[in-house]
Amino acid sequence: MDSWYWQVYVNSGYFDNDKPLRDFTDDELQQLLYGTGPKVKTGGFSQSYEGLVDKVRRLHLTKDLDSMQLTDLVDFVDSVDAPQAGPMMITLQHTLADFVQIGLGYLSLDRESSTLSGGEAQRVKMVRHLGSSLTDLTYVFDEPTIGLHPHDVQNMNGLLIQLRDKGNTVLVVEHKAEVIAIADHVVDMGPGAGQHGGEIVYEGHVAGLVTAETVTGQHLGKHQTIKSTSRAAAGHLLIEHATLHNLRDVTVEIPRGVLTAVTGVAGSGKSSLIHGCLPRGNADVTIIDQGGIRGSRRSNPAT
Repeated sequence: MDSWYWQVYVNSGYFDNDKPLRDFTDDELQQLLYGTGPKVKTGGFSQSYEGLVDKVRRLHLTKDLDSMQLTDLVDFVDSVDAPQAGPMMITLQHTLADFVQIGLGYLSLDRESSTLSGGEAQRVKMVRHLGSSLTDLTYVFDEPTIGLHPHDVQNMNGLLIQLRDKGNTVLVVEHKAEVIAIADHVVDMGPGAGQHGGEIVYEGHVAGLVTAETVTGQHLGKHQTIKSTSRAAAGHLLIEHATLHNLRDVTVEIPRGVLTAVTGVAGSGKSSLIHGCLPRGNADVTIIDQGGIRGSRRSNPAT
């Protein structure tokens, strides 16, 4: 009685809703089972009036929803009162909530996947697994926090713990101390790299790794020092009126001849500003990112 098809039927206006099916005439049964409603001409092809109105409504609504920031879309979906779409709405609510929890609430559904950073793309892949009811799976994450702000690392940690607590095995290849700290078990490889590596130099609890005489252990117990002096800039790279993704008329000067750190939480606009806008007005900029190396099949690291 609460199905979508039932709502279409009772609100169509074509039938007497109190009339039993056994009393329907042949024409009424034909209309009920195979009827398409009145037609109108749209661009040279026939379209039922109800279908056209619904299509126009959905077209504009879909464009609006697609362009919404996911945090705003969550509020809209929560406000929808549609009992007939209950199961679908619950699934959508959970999926959107996972996007927000994973630190991607700033994205919109019309954002092209090719414009996502590596870290964003990996977290998008995680969303479908967060909503899965499957358990006793083994997940392997390769540096899931790469490119993330410390604030977002904490959100990622919560998701890794959530997957574990659902009854799964979670393996994380990671360097960041914040992620290592939440592990139940640690395997430290070393002692060096390349031909100087390939050995397990520590295995056990995190507390033991902090005091272990390994490179990772020394890193975990080391406090970072902050520079007391800064090098003077030799001019500036100018970015004027940058407008891309979430950037709105941003103007900034990047000092030349020094090392500049551009930081901020995930999605704050770092990549859009530096990768997307800086090269437009500065032709001498060389971008070195995490993208694949271009070359022929005979290429090697030296070429």
